[in-house]
Parts: sequence; structure tokens; C-alpha cells
Amino acid sequence: MTARNRRNGVDASMQNDRDDNADISSDTFRSGVSSGKKPDVLGREGKVHIGAYLDPEFRRALRMVQAQTDKDLQELLAEALKDLFVKHNVRFIASGN
Repeated sequence: MTARNRRNGVDASMQNDRDDNADISSDTFRSGVSSGKKPDVLGREGKVHIGAYLDPEFRRALRMVQAQTDKDLQELLAEALKDLFVKHNVRFIASGN
């Protein structure tokens, strides 16, 4: 078998694999679950994602605080936001935190 034939065989095999998986949705690959409902990951149900693009120094400093306090990122960000709300006299009542 020539190198070209071997490559063609591999290409055909890869195409067959793609065809076999064509009926699987991209949500299945992202969540790892094929049912219609996404799983409750790390207690996220009933919560929202808040994000921002910040200077890399923010992440470095957050990691330092994590190491010092043994708190996870969500705890630290919630604490920082609560402090911000107090500073600006914004009433805030969290359900669960």
C-alpha cells in the first residue's frame, strides 16, 4: 500500500467517524450530556454569570488572595461585590449567599 493510499484510507475513516457523529448536537459536546436539560454544575442552578475583561493583574491578585484566604473565586467575587454595594449604599439581599 502506498503512502497516498494509506492517507486516503485515514481520510475516509475520519469522514466515517464524522458522519457517525453527525446526529450528536454541539450541546452534547459542551455539556457532556445528551439529554435536553443541562446538569446543575457546581450549584449554578438559579444563579447568573457575571463576567468582565480585565487587566491580567486582576487575576494574579485574585489568585494571591485565594491562596491567603483559602476561599474560592466565587466567594471572593461575591464578597467584593457586597463591599461595593455597601460603599455605594445599594441595598442587596442575596438568596443563599
